[in-house]
Amino acid sequence: MNASDELHSNYTLTPHAQRAAQQRGIALQTVQCVLYNADIRNHRGEGKMSFAISKKKLKQLRAQGYPPKTIEKLHAVVVLVEPLNKKVVSVWHSFKKSGRLDYKQGSTYSEG
Repeated sequence: MNASDELHSNYTLTPHAQRAAQQRGIALQTVQCVLYNADIRNHRGEGKMSFAISKKKLKQLRAQGYPPKTIEKLHAVVVLVEPLNKKVVSVWHSFKKSGRLDYKQGSTYSEG
């Protein structure tokens, strides 16, 4: 890990998280913003938690002056972390074809 991998509260990206973010077009700044502003936190088992920002919180951020493009990028991004190790394990968009948001994606962790 190098200095550019440092995230909010000293979280670092695992190699898998770096690949996932790049493949899914999720910028490091977006991951940082989700970690900082998340109001949806779900226990995922094996000591992992997922973090996301609700639509209500996005409206609050817009009212606080966050740019519309930033709000658009934050919508439906989920960040999977290992809080004890301070590592971001994976990131993904929670969009489903039904239009509902799915913050409980199945296993996303892989070594390597």
